[in-house]
Amino acid sequence: NSALHICAAVELRGRLDVERLQAALRQVVDRHESLRTTFTQENGEPLQLIAPALAVSIPVEQAVEADVESIAARVFNEPFSLLRGPLLRVR
Repeated sequence: NSALHICAAVELRGRLDVERLQAALRQVVDRHESLRTTFTQENGEPLQLIAPALAVSIPVEQAVEADVESIAARVFNEPFSLLRGPLLRVR
């Protein structure tokens, strides 16, 4: 369920340098193991797996201000897979 999801929107003004934004996100993911973590079971016990690296990208959606809430709600309600990851979603 979405009880533990954190959802936030940020308004950016001006020209967006998508490549720099993606590079910054990659640096954050590289620094934080929790963002590269997935979970499985071994002998019935939960097991945390930390990927050495994770390819991340930011799909860009252009929208008028009225659409932002509906886009955020849609993204917020997409389920995460603890087995496949990633446990991070950015739009």
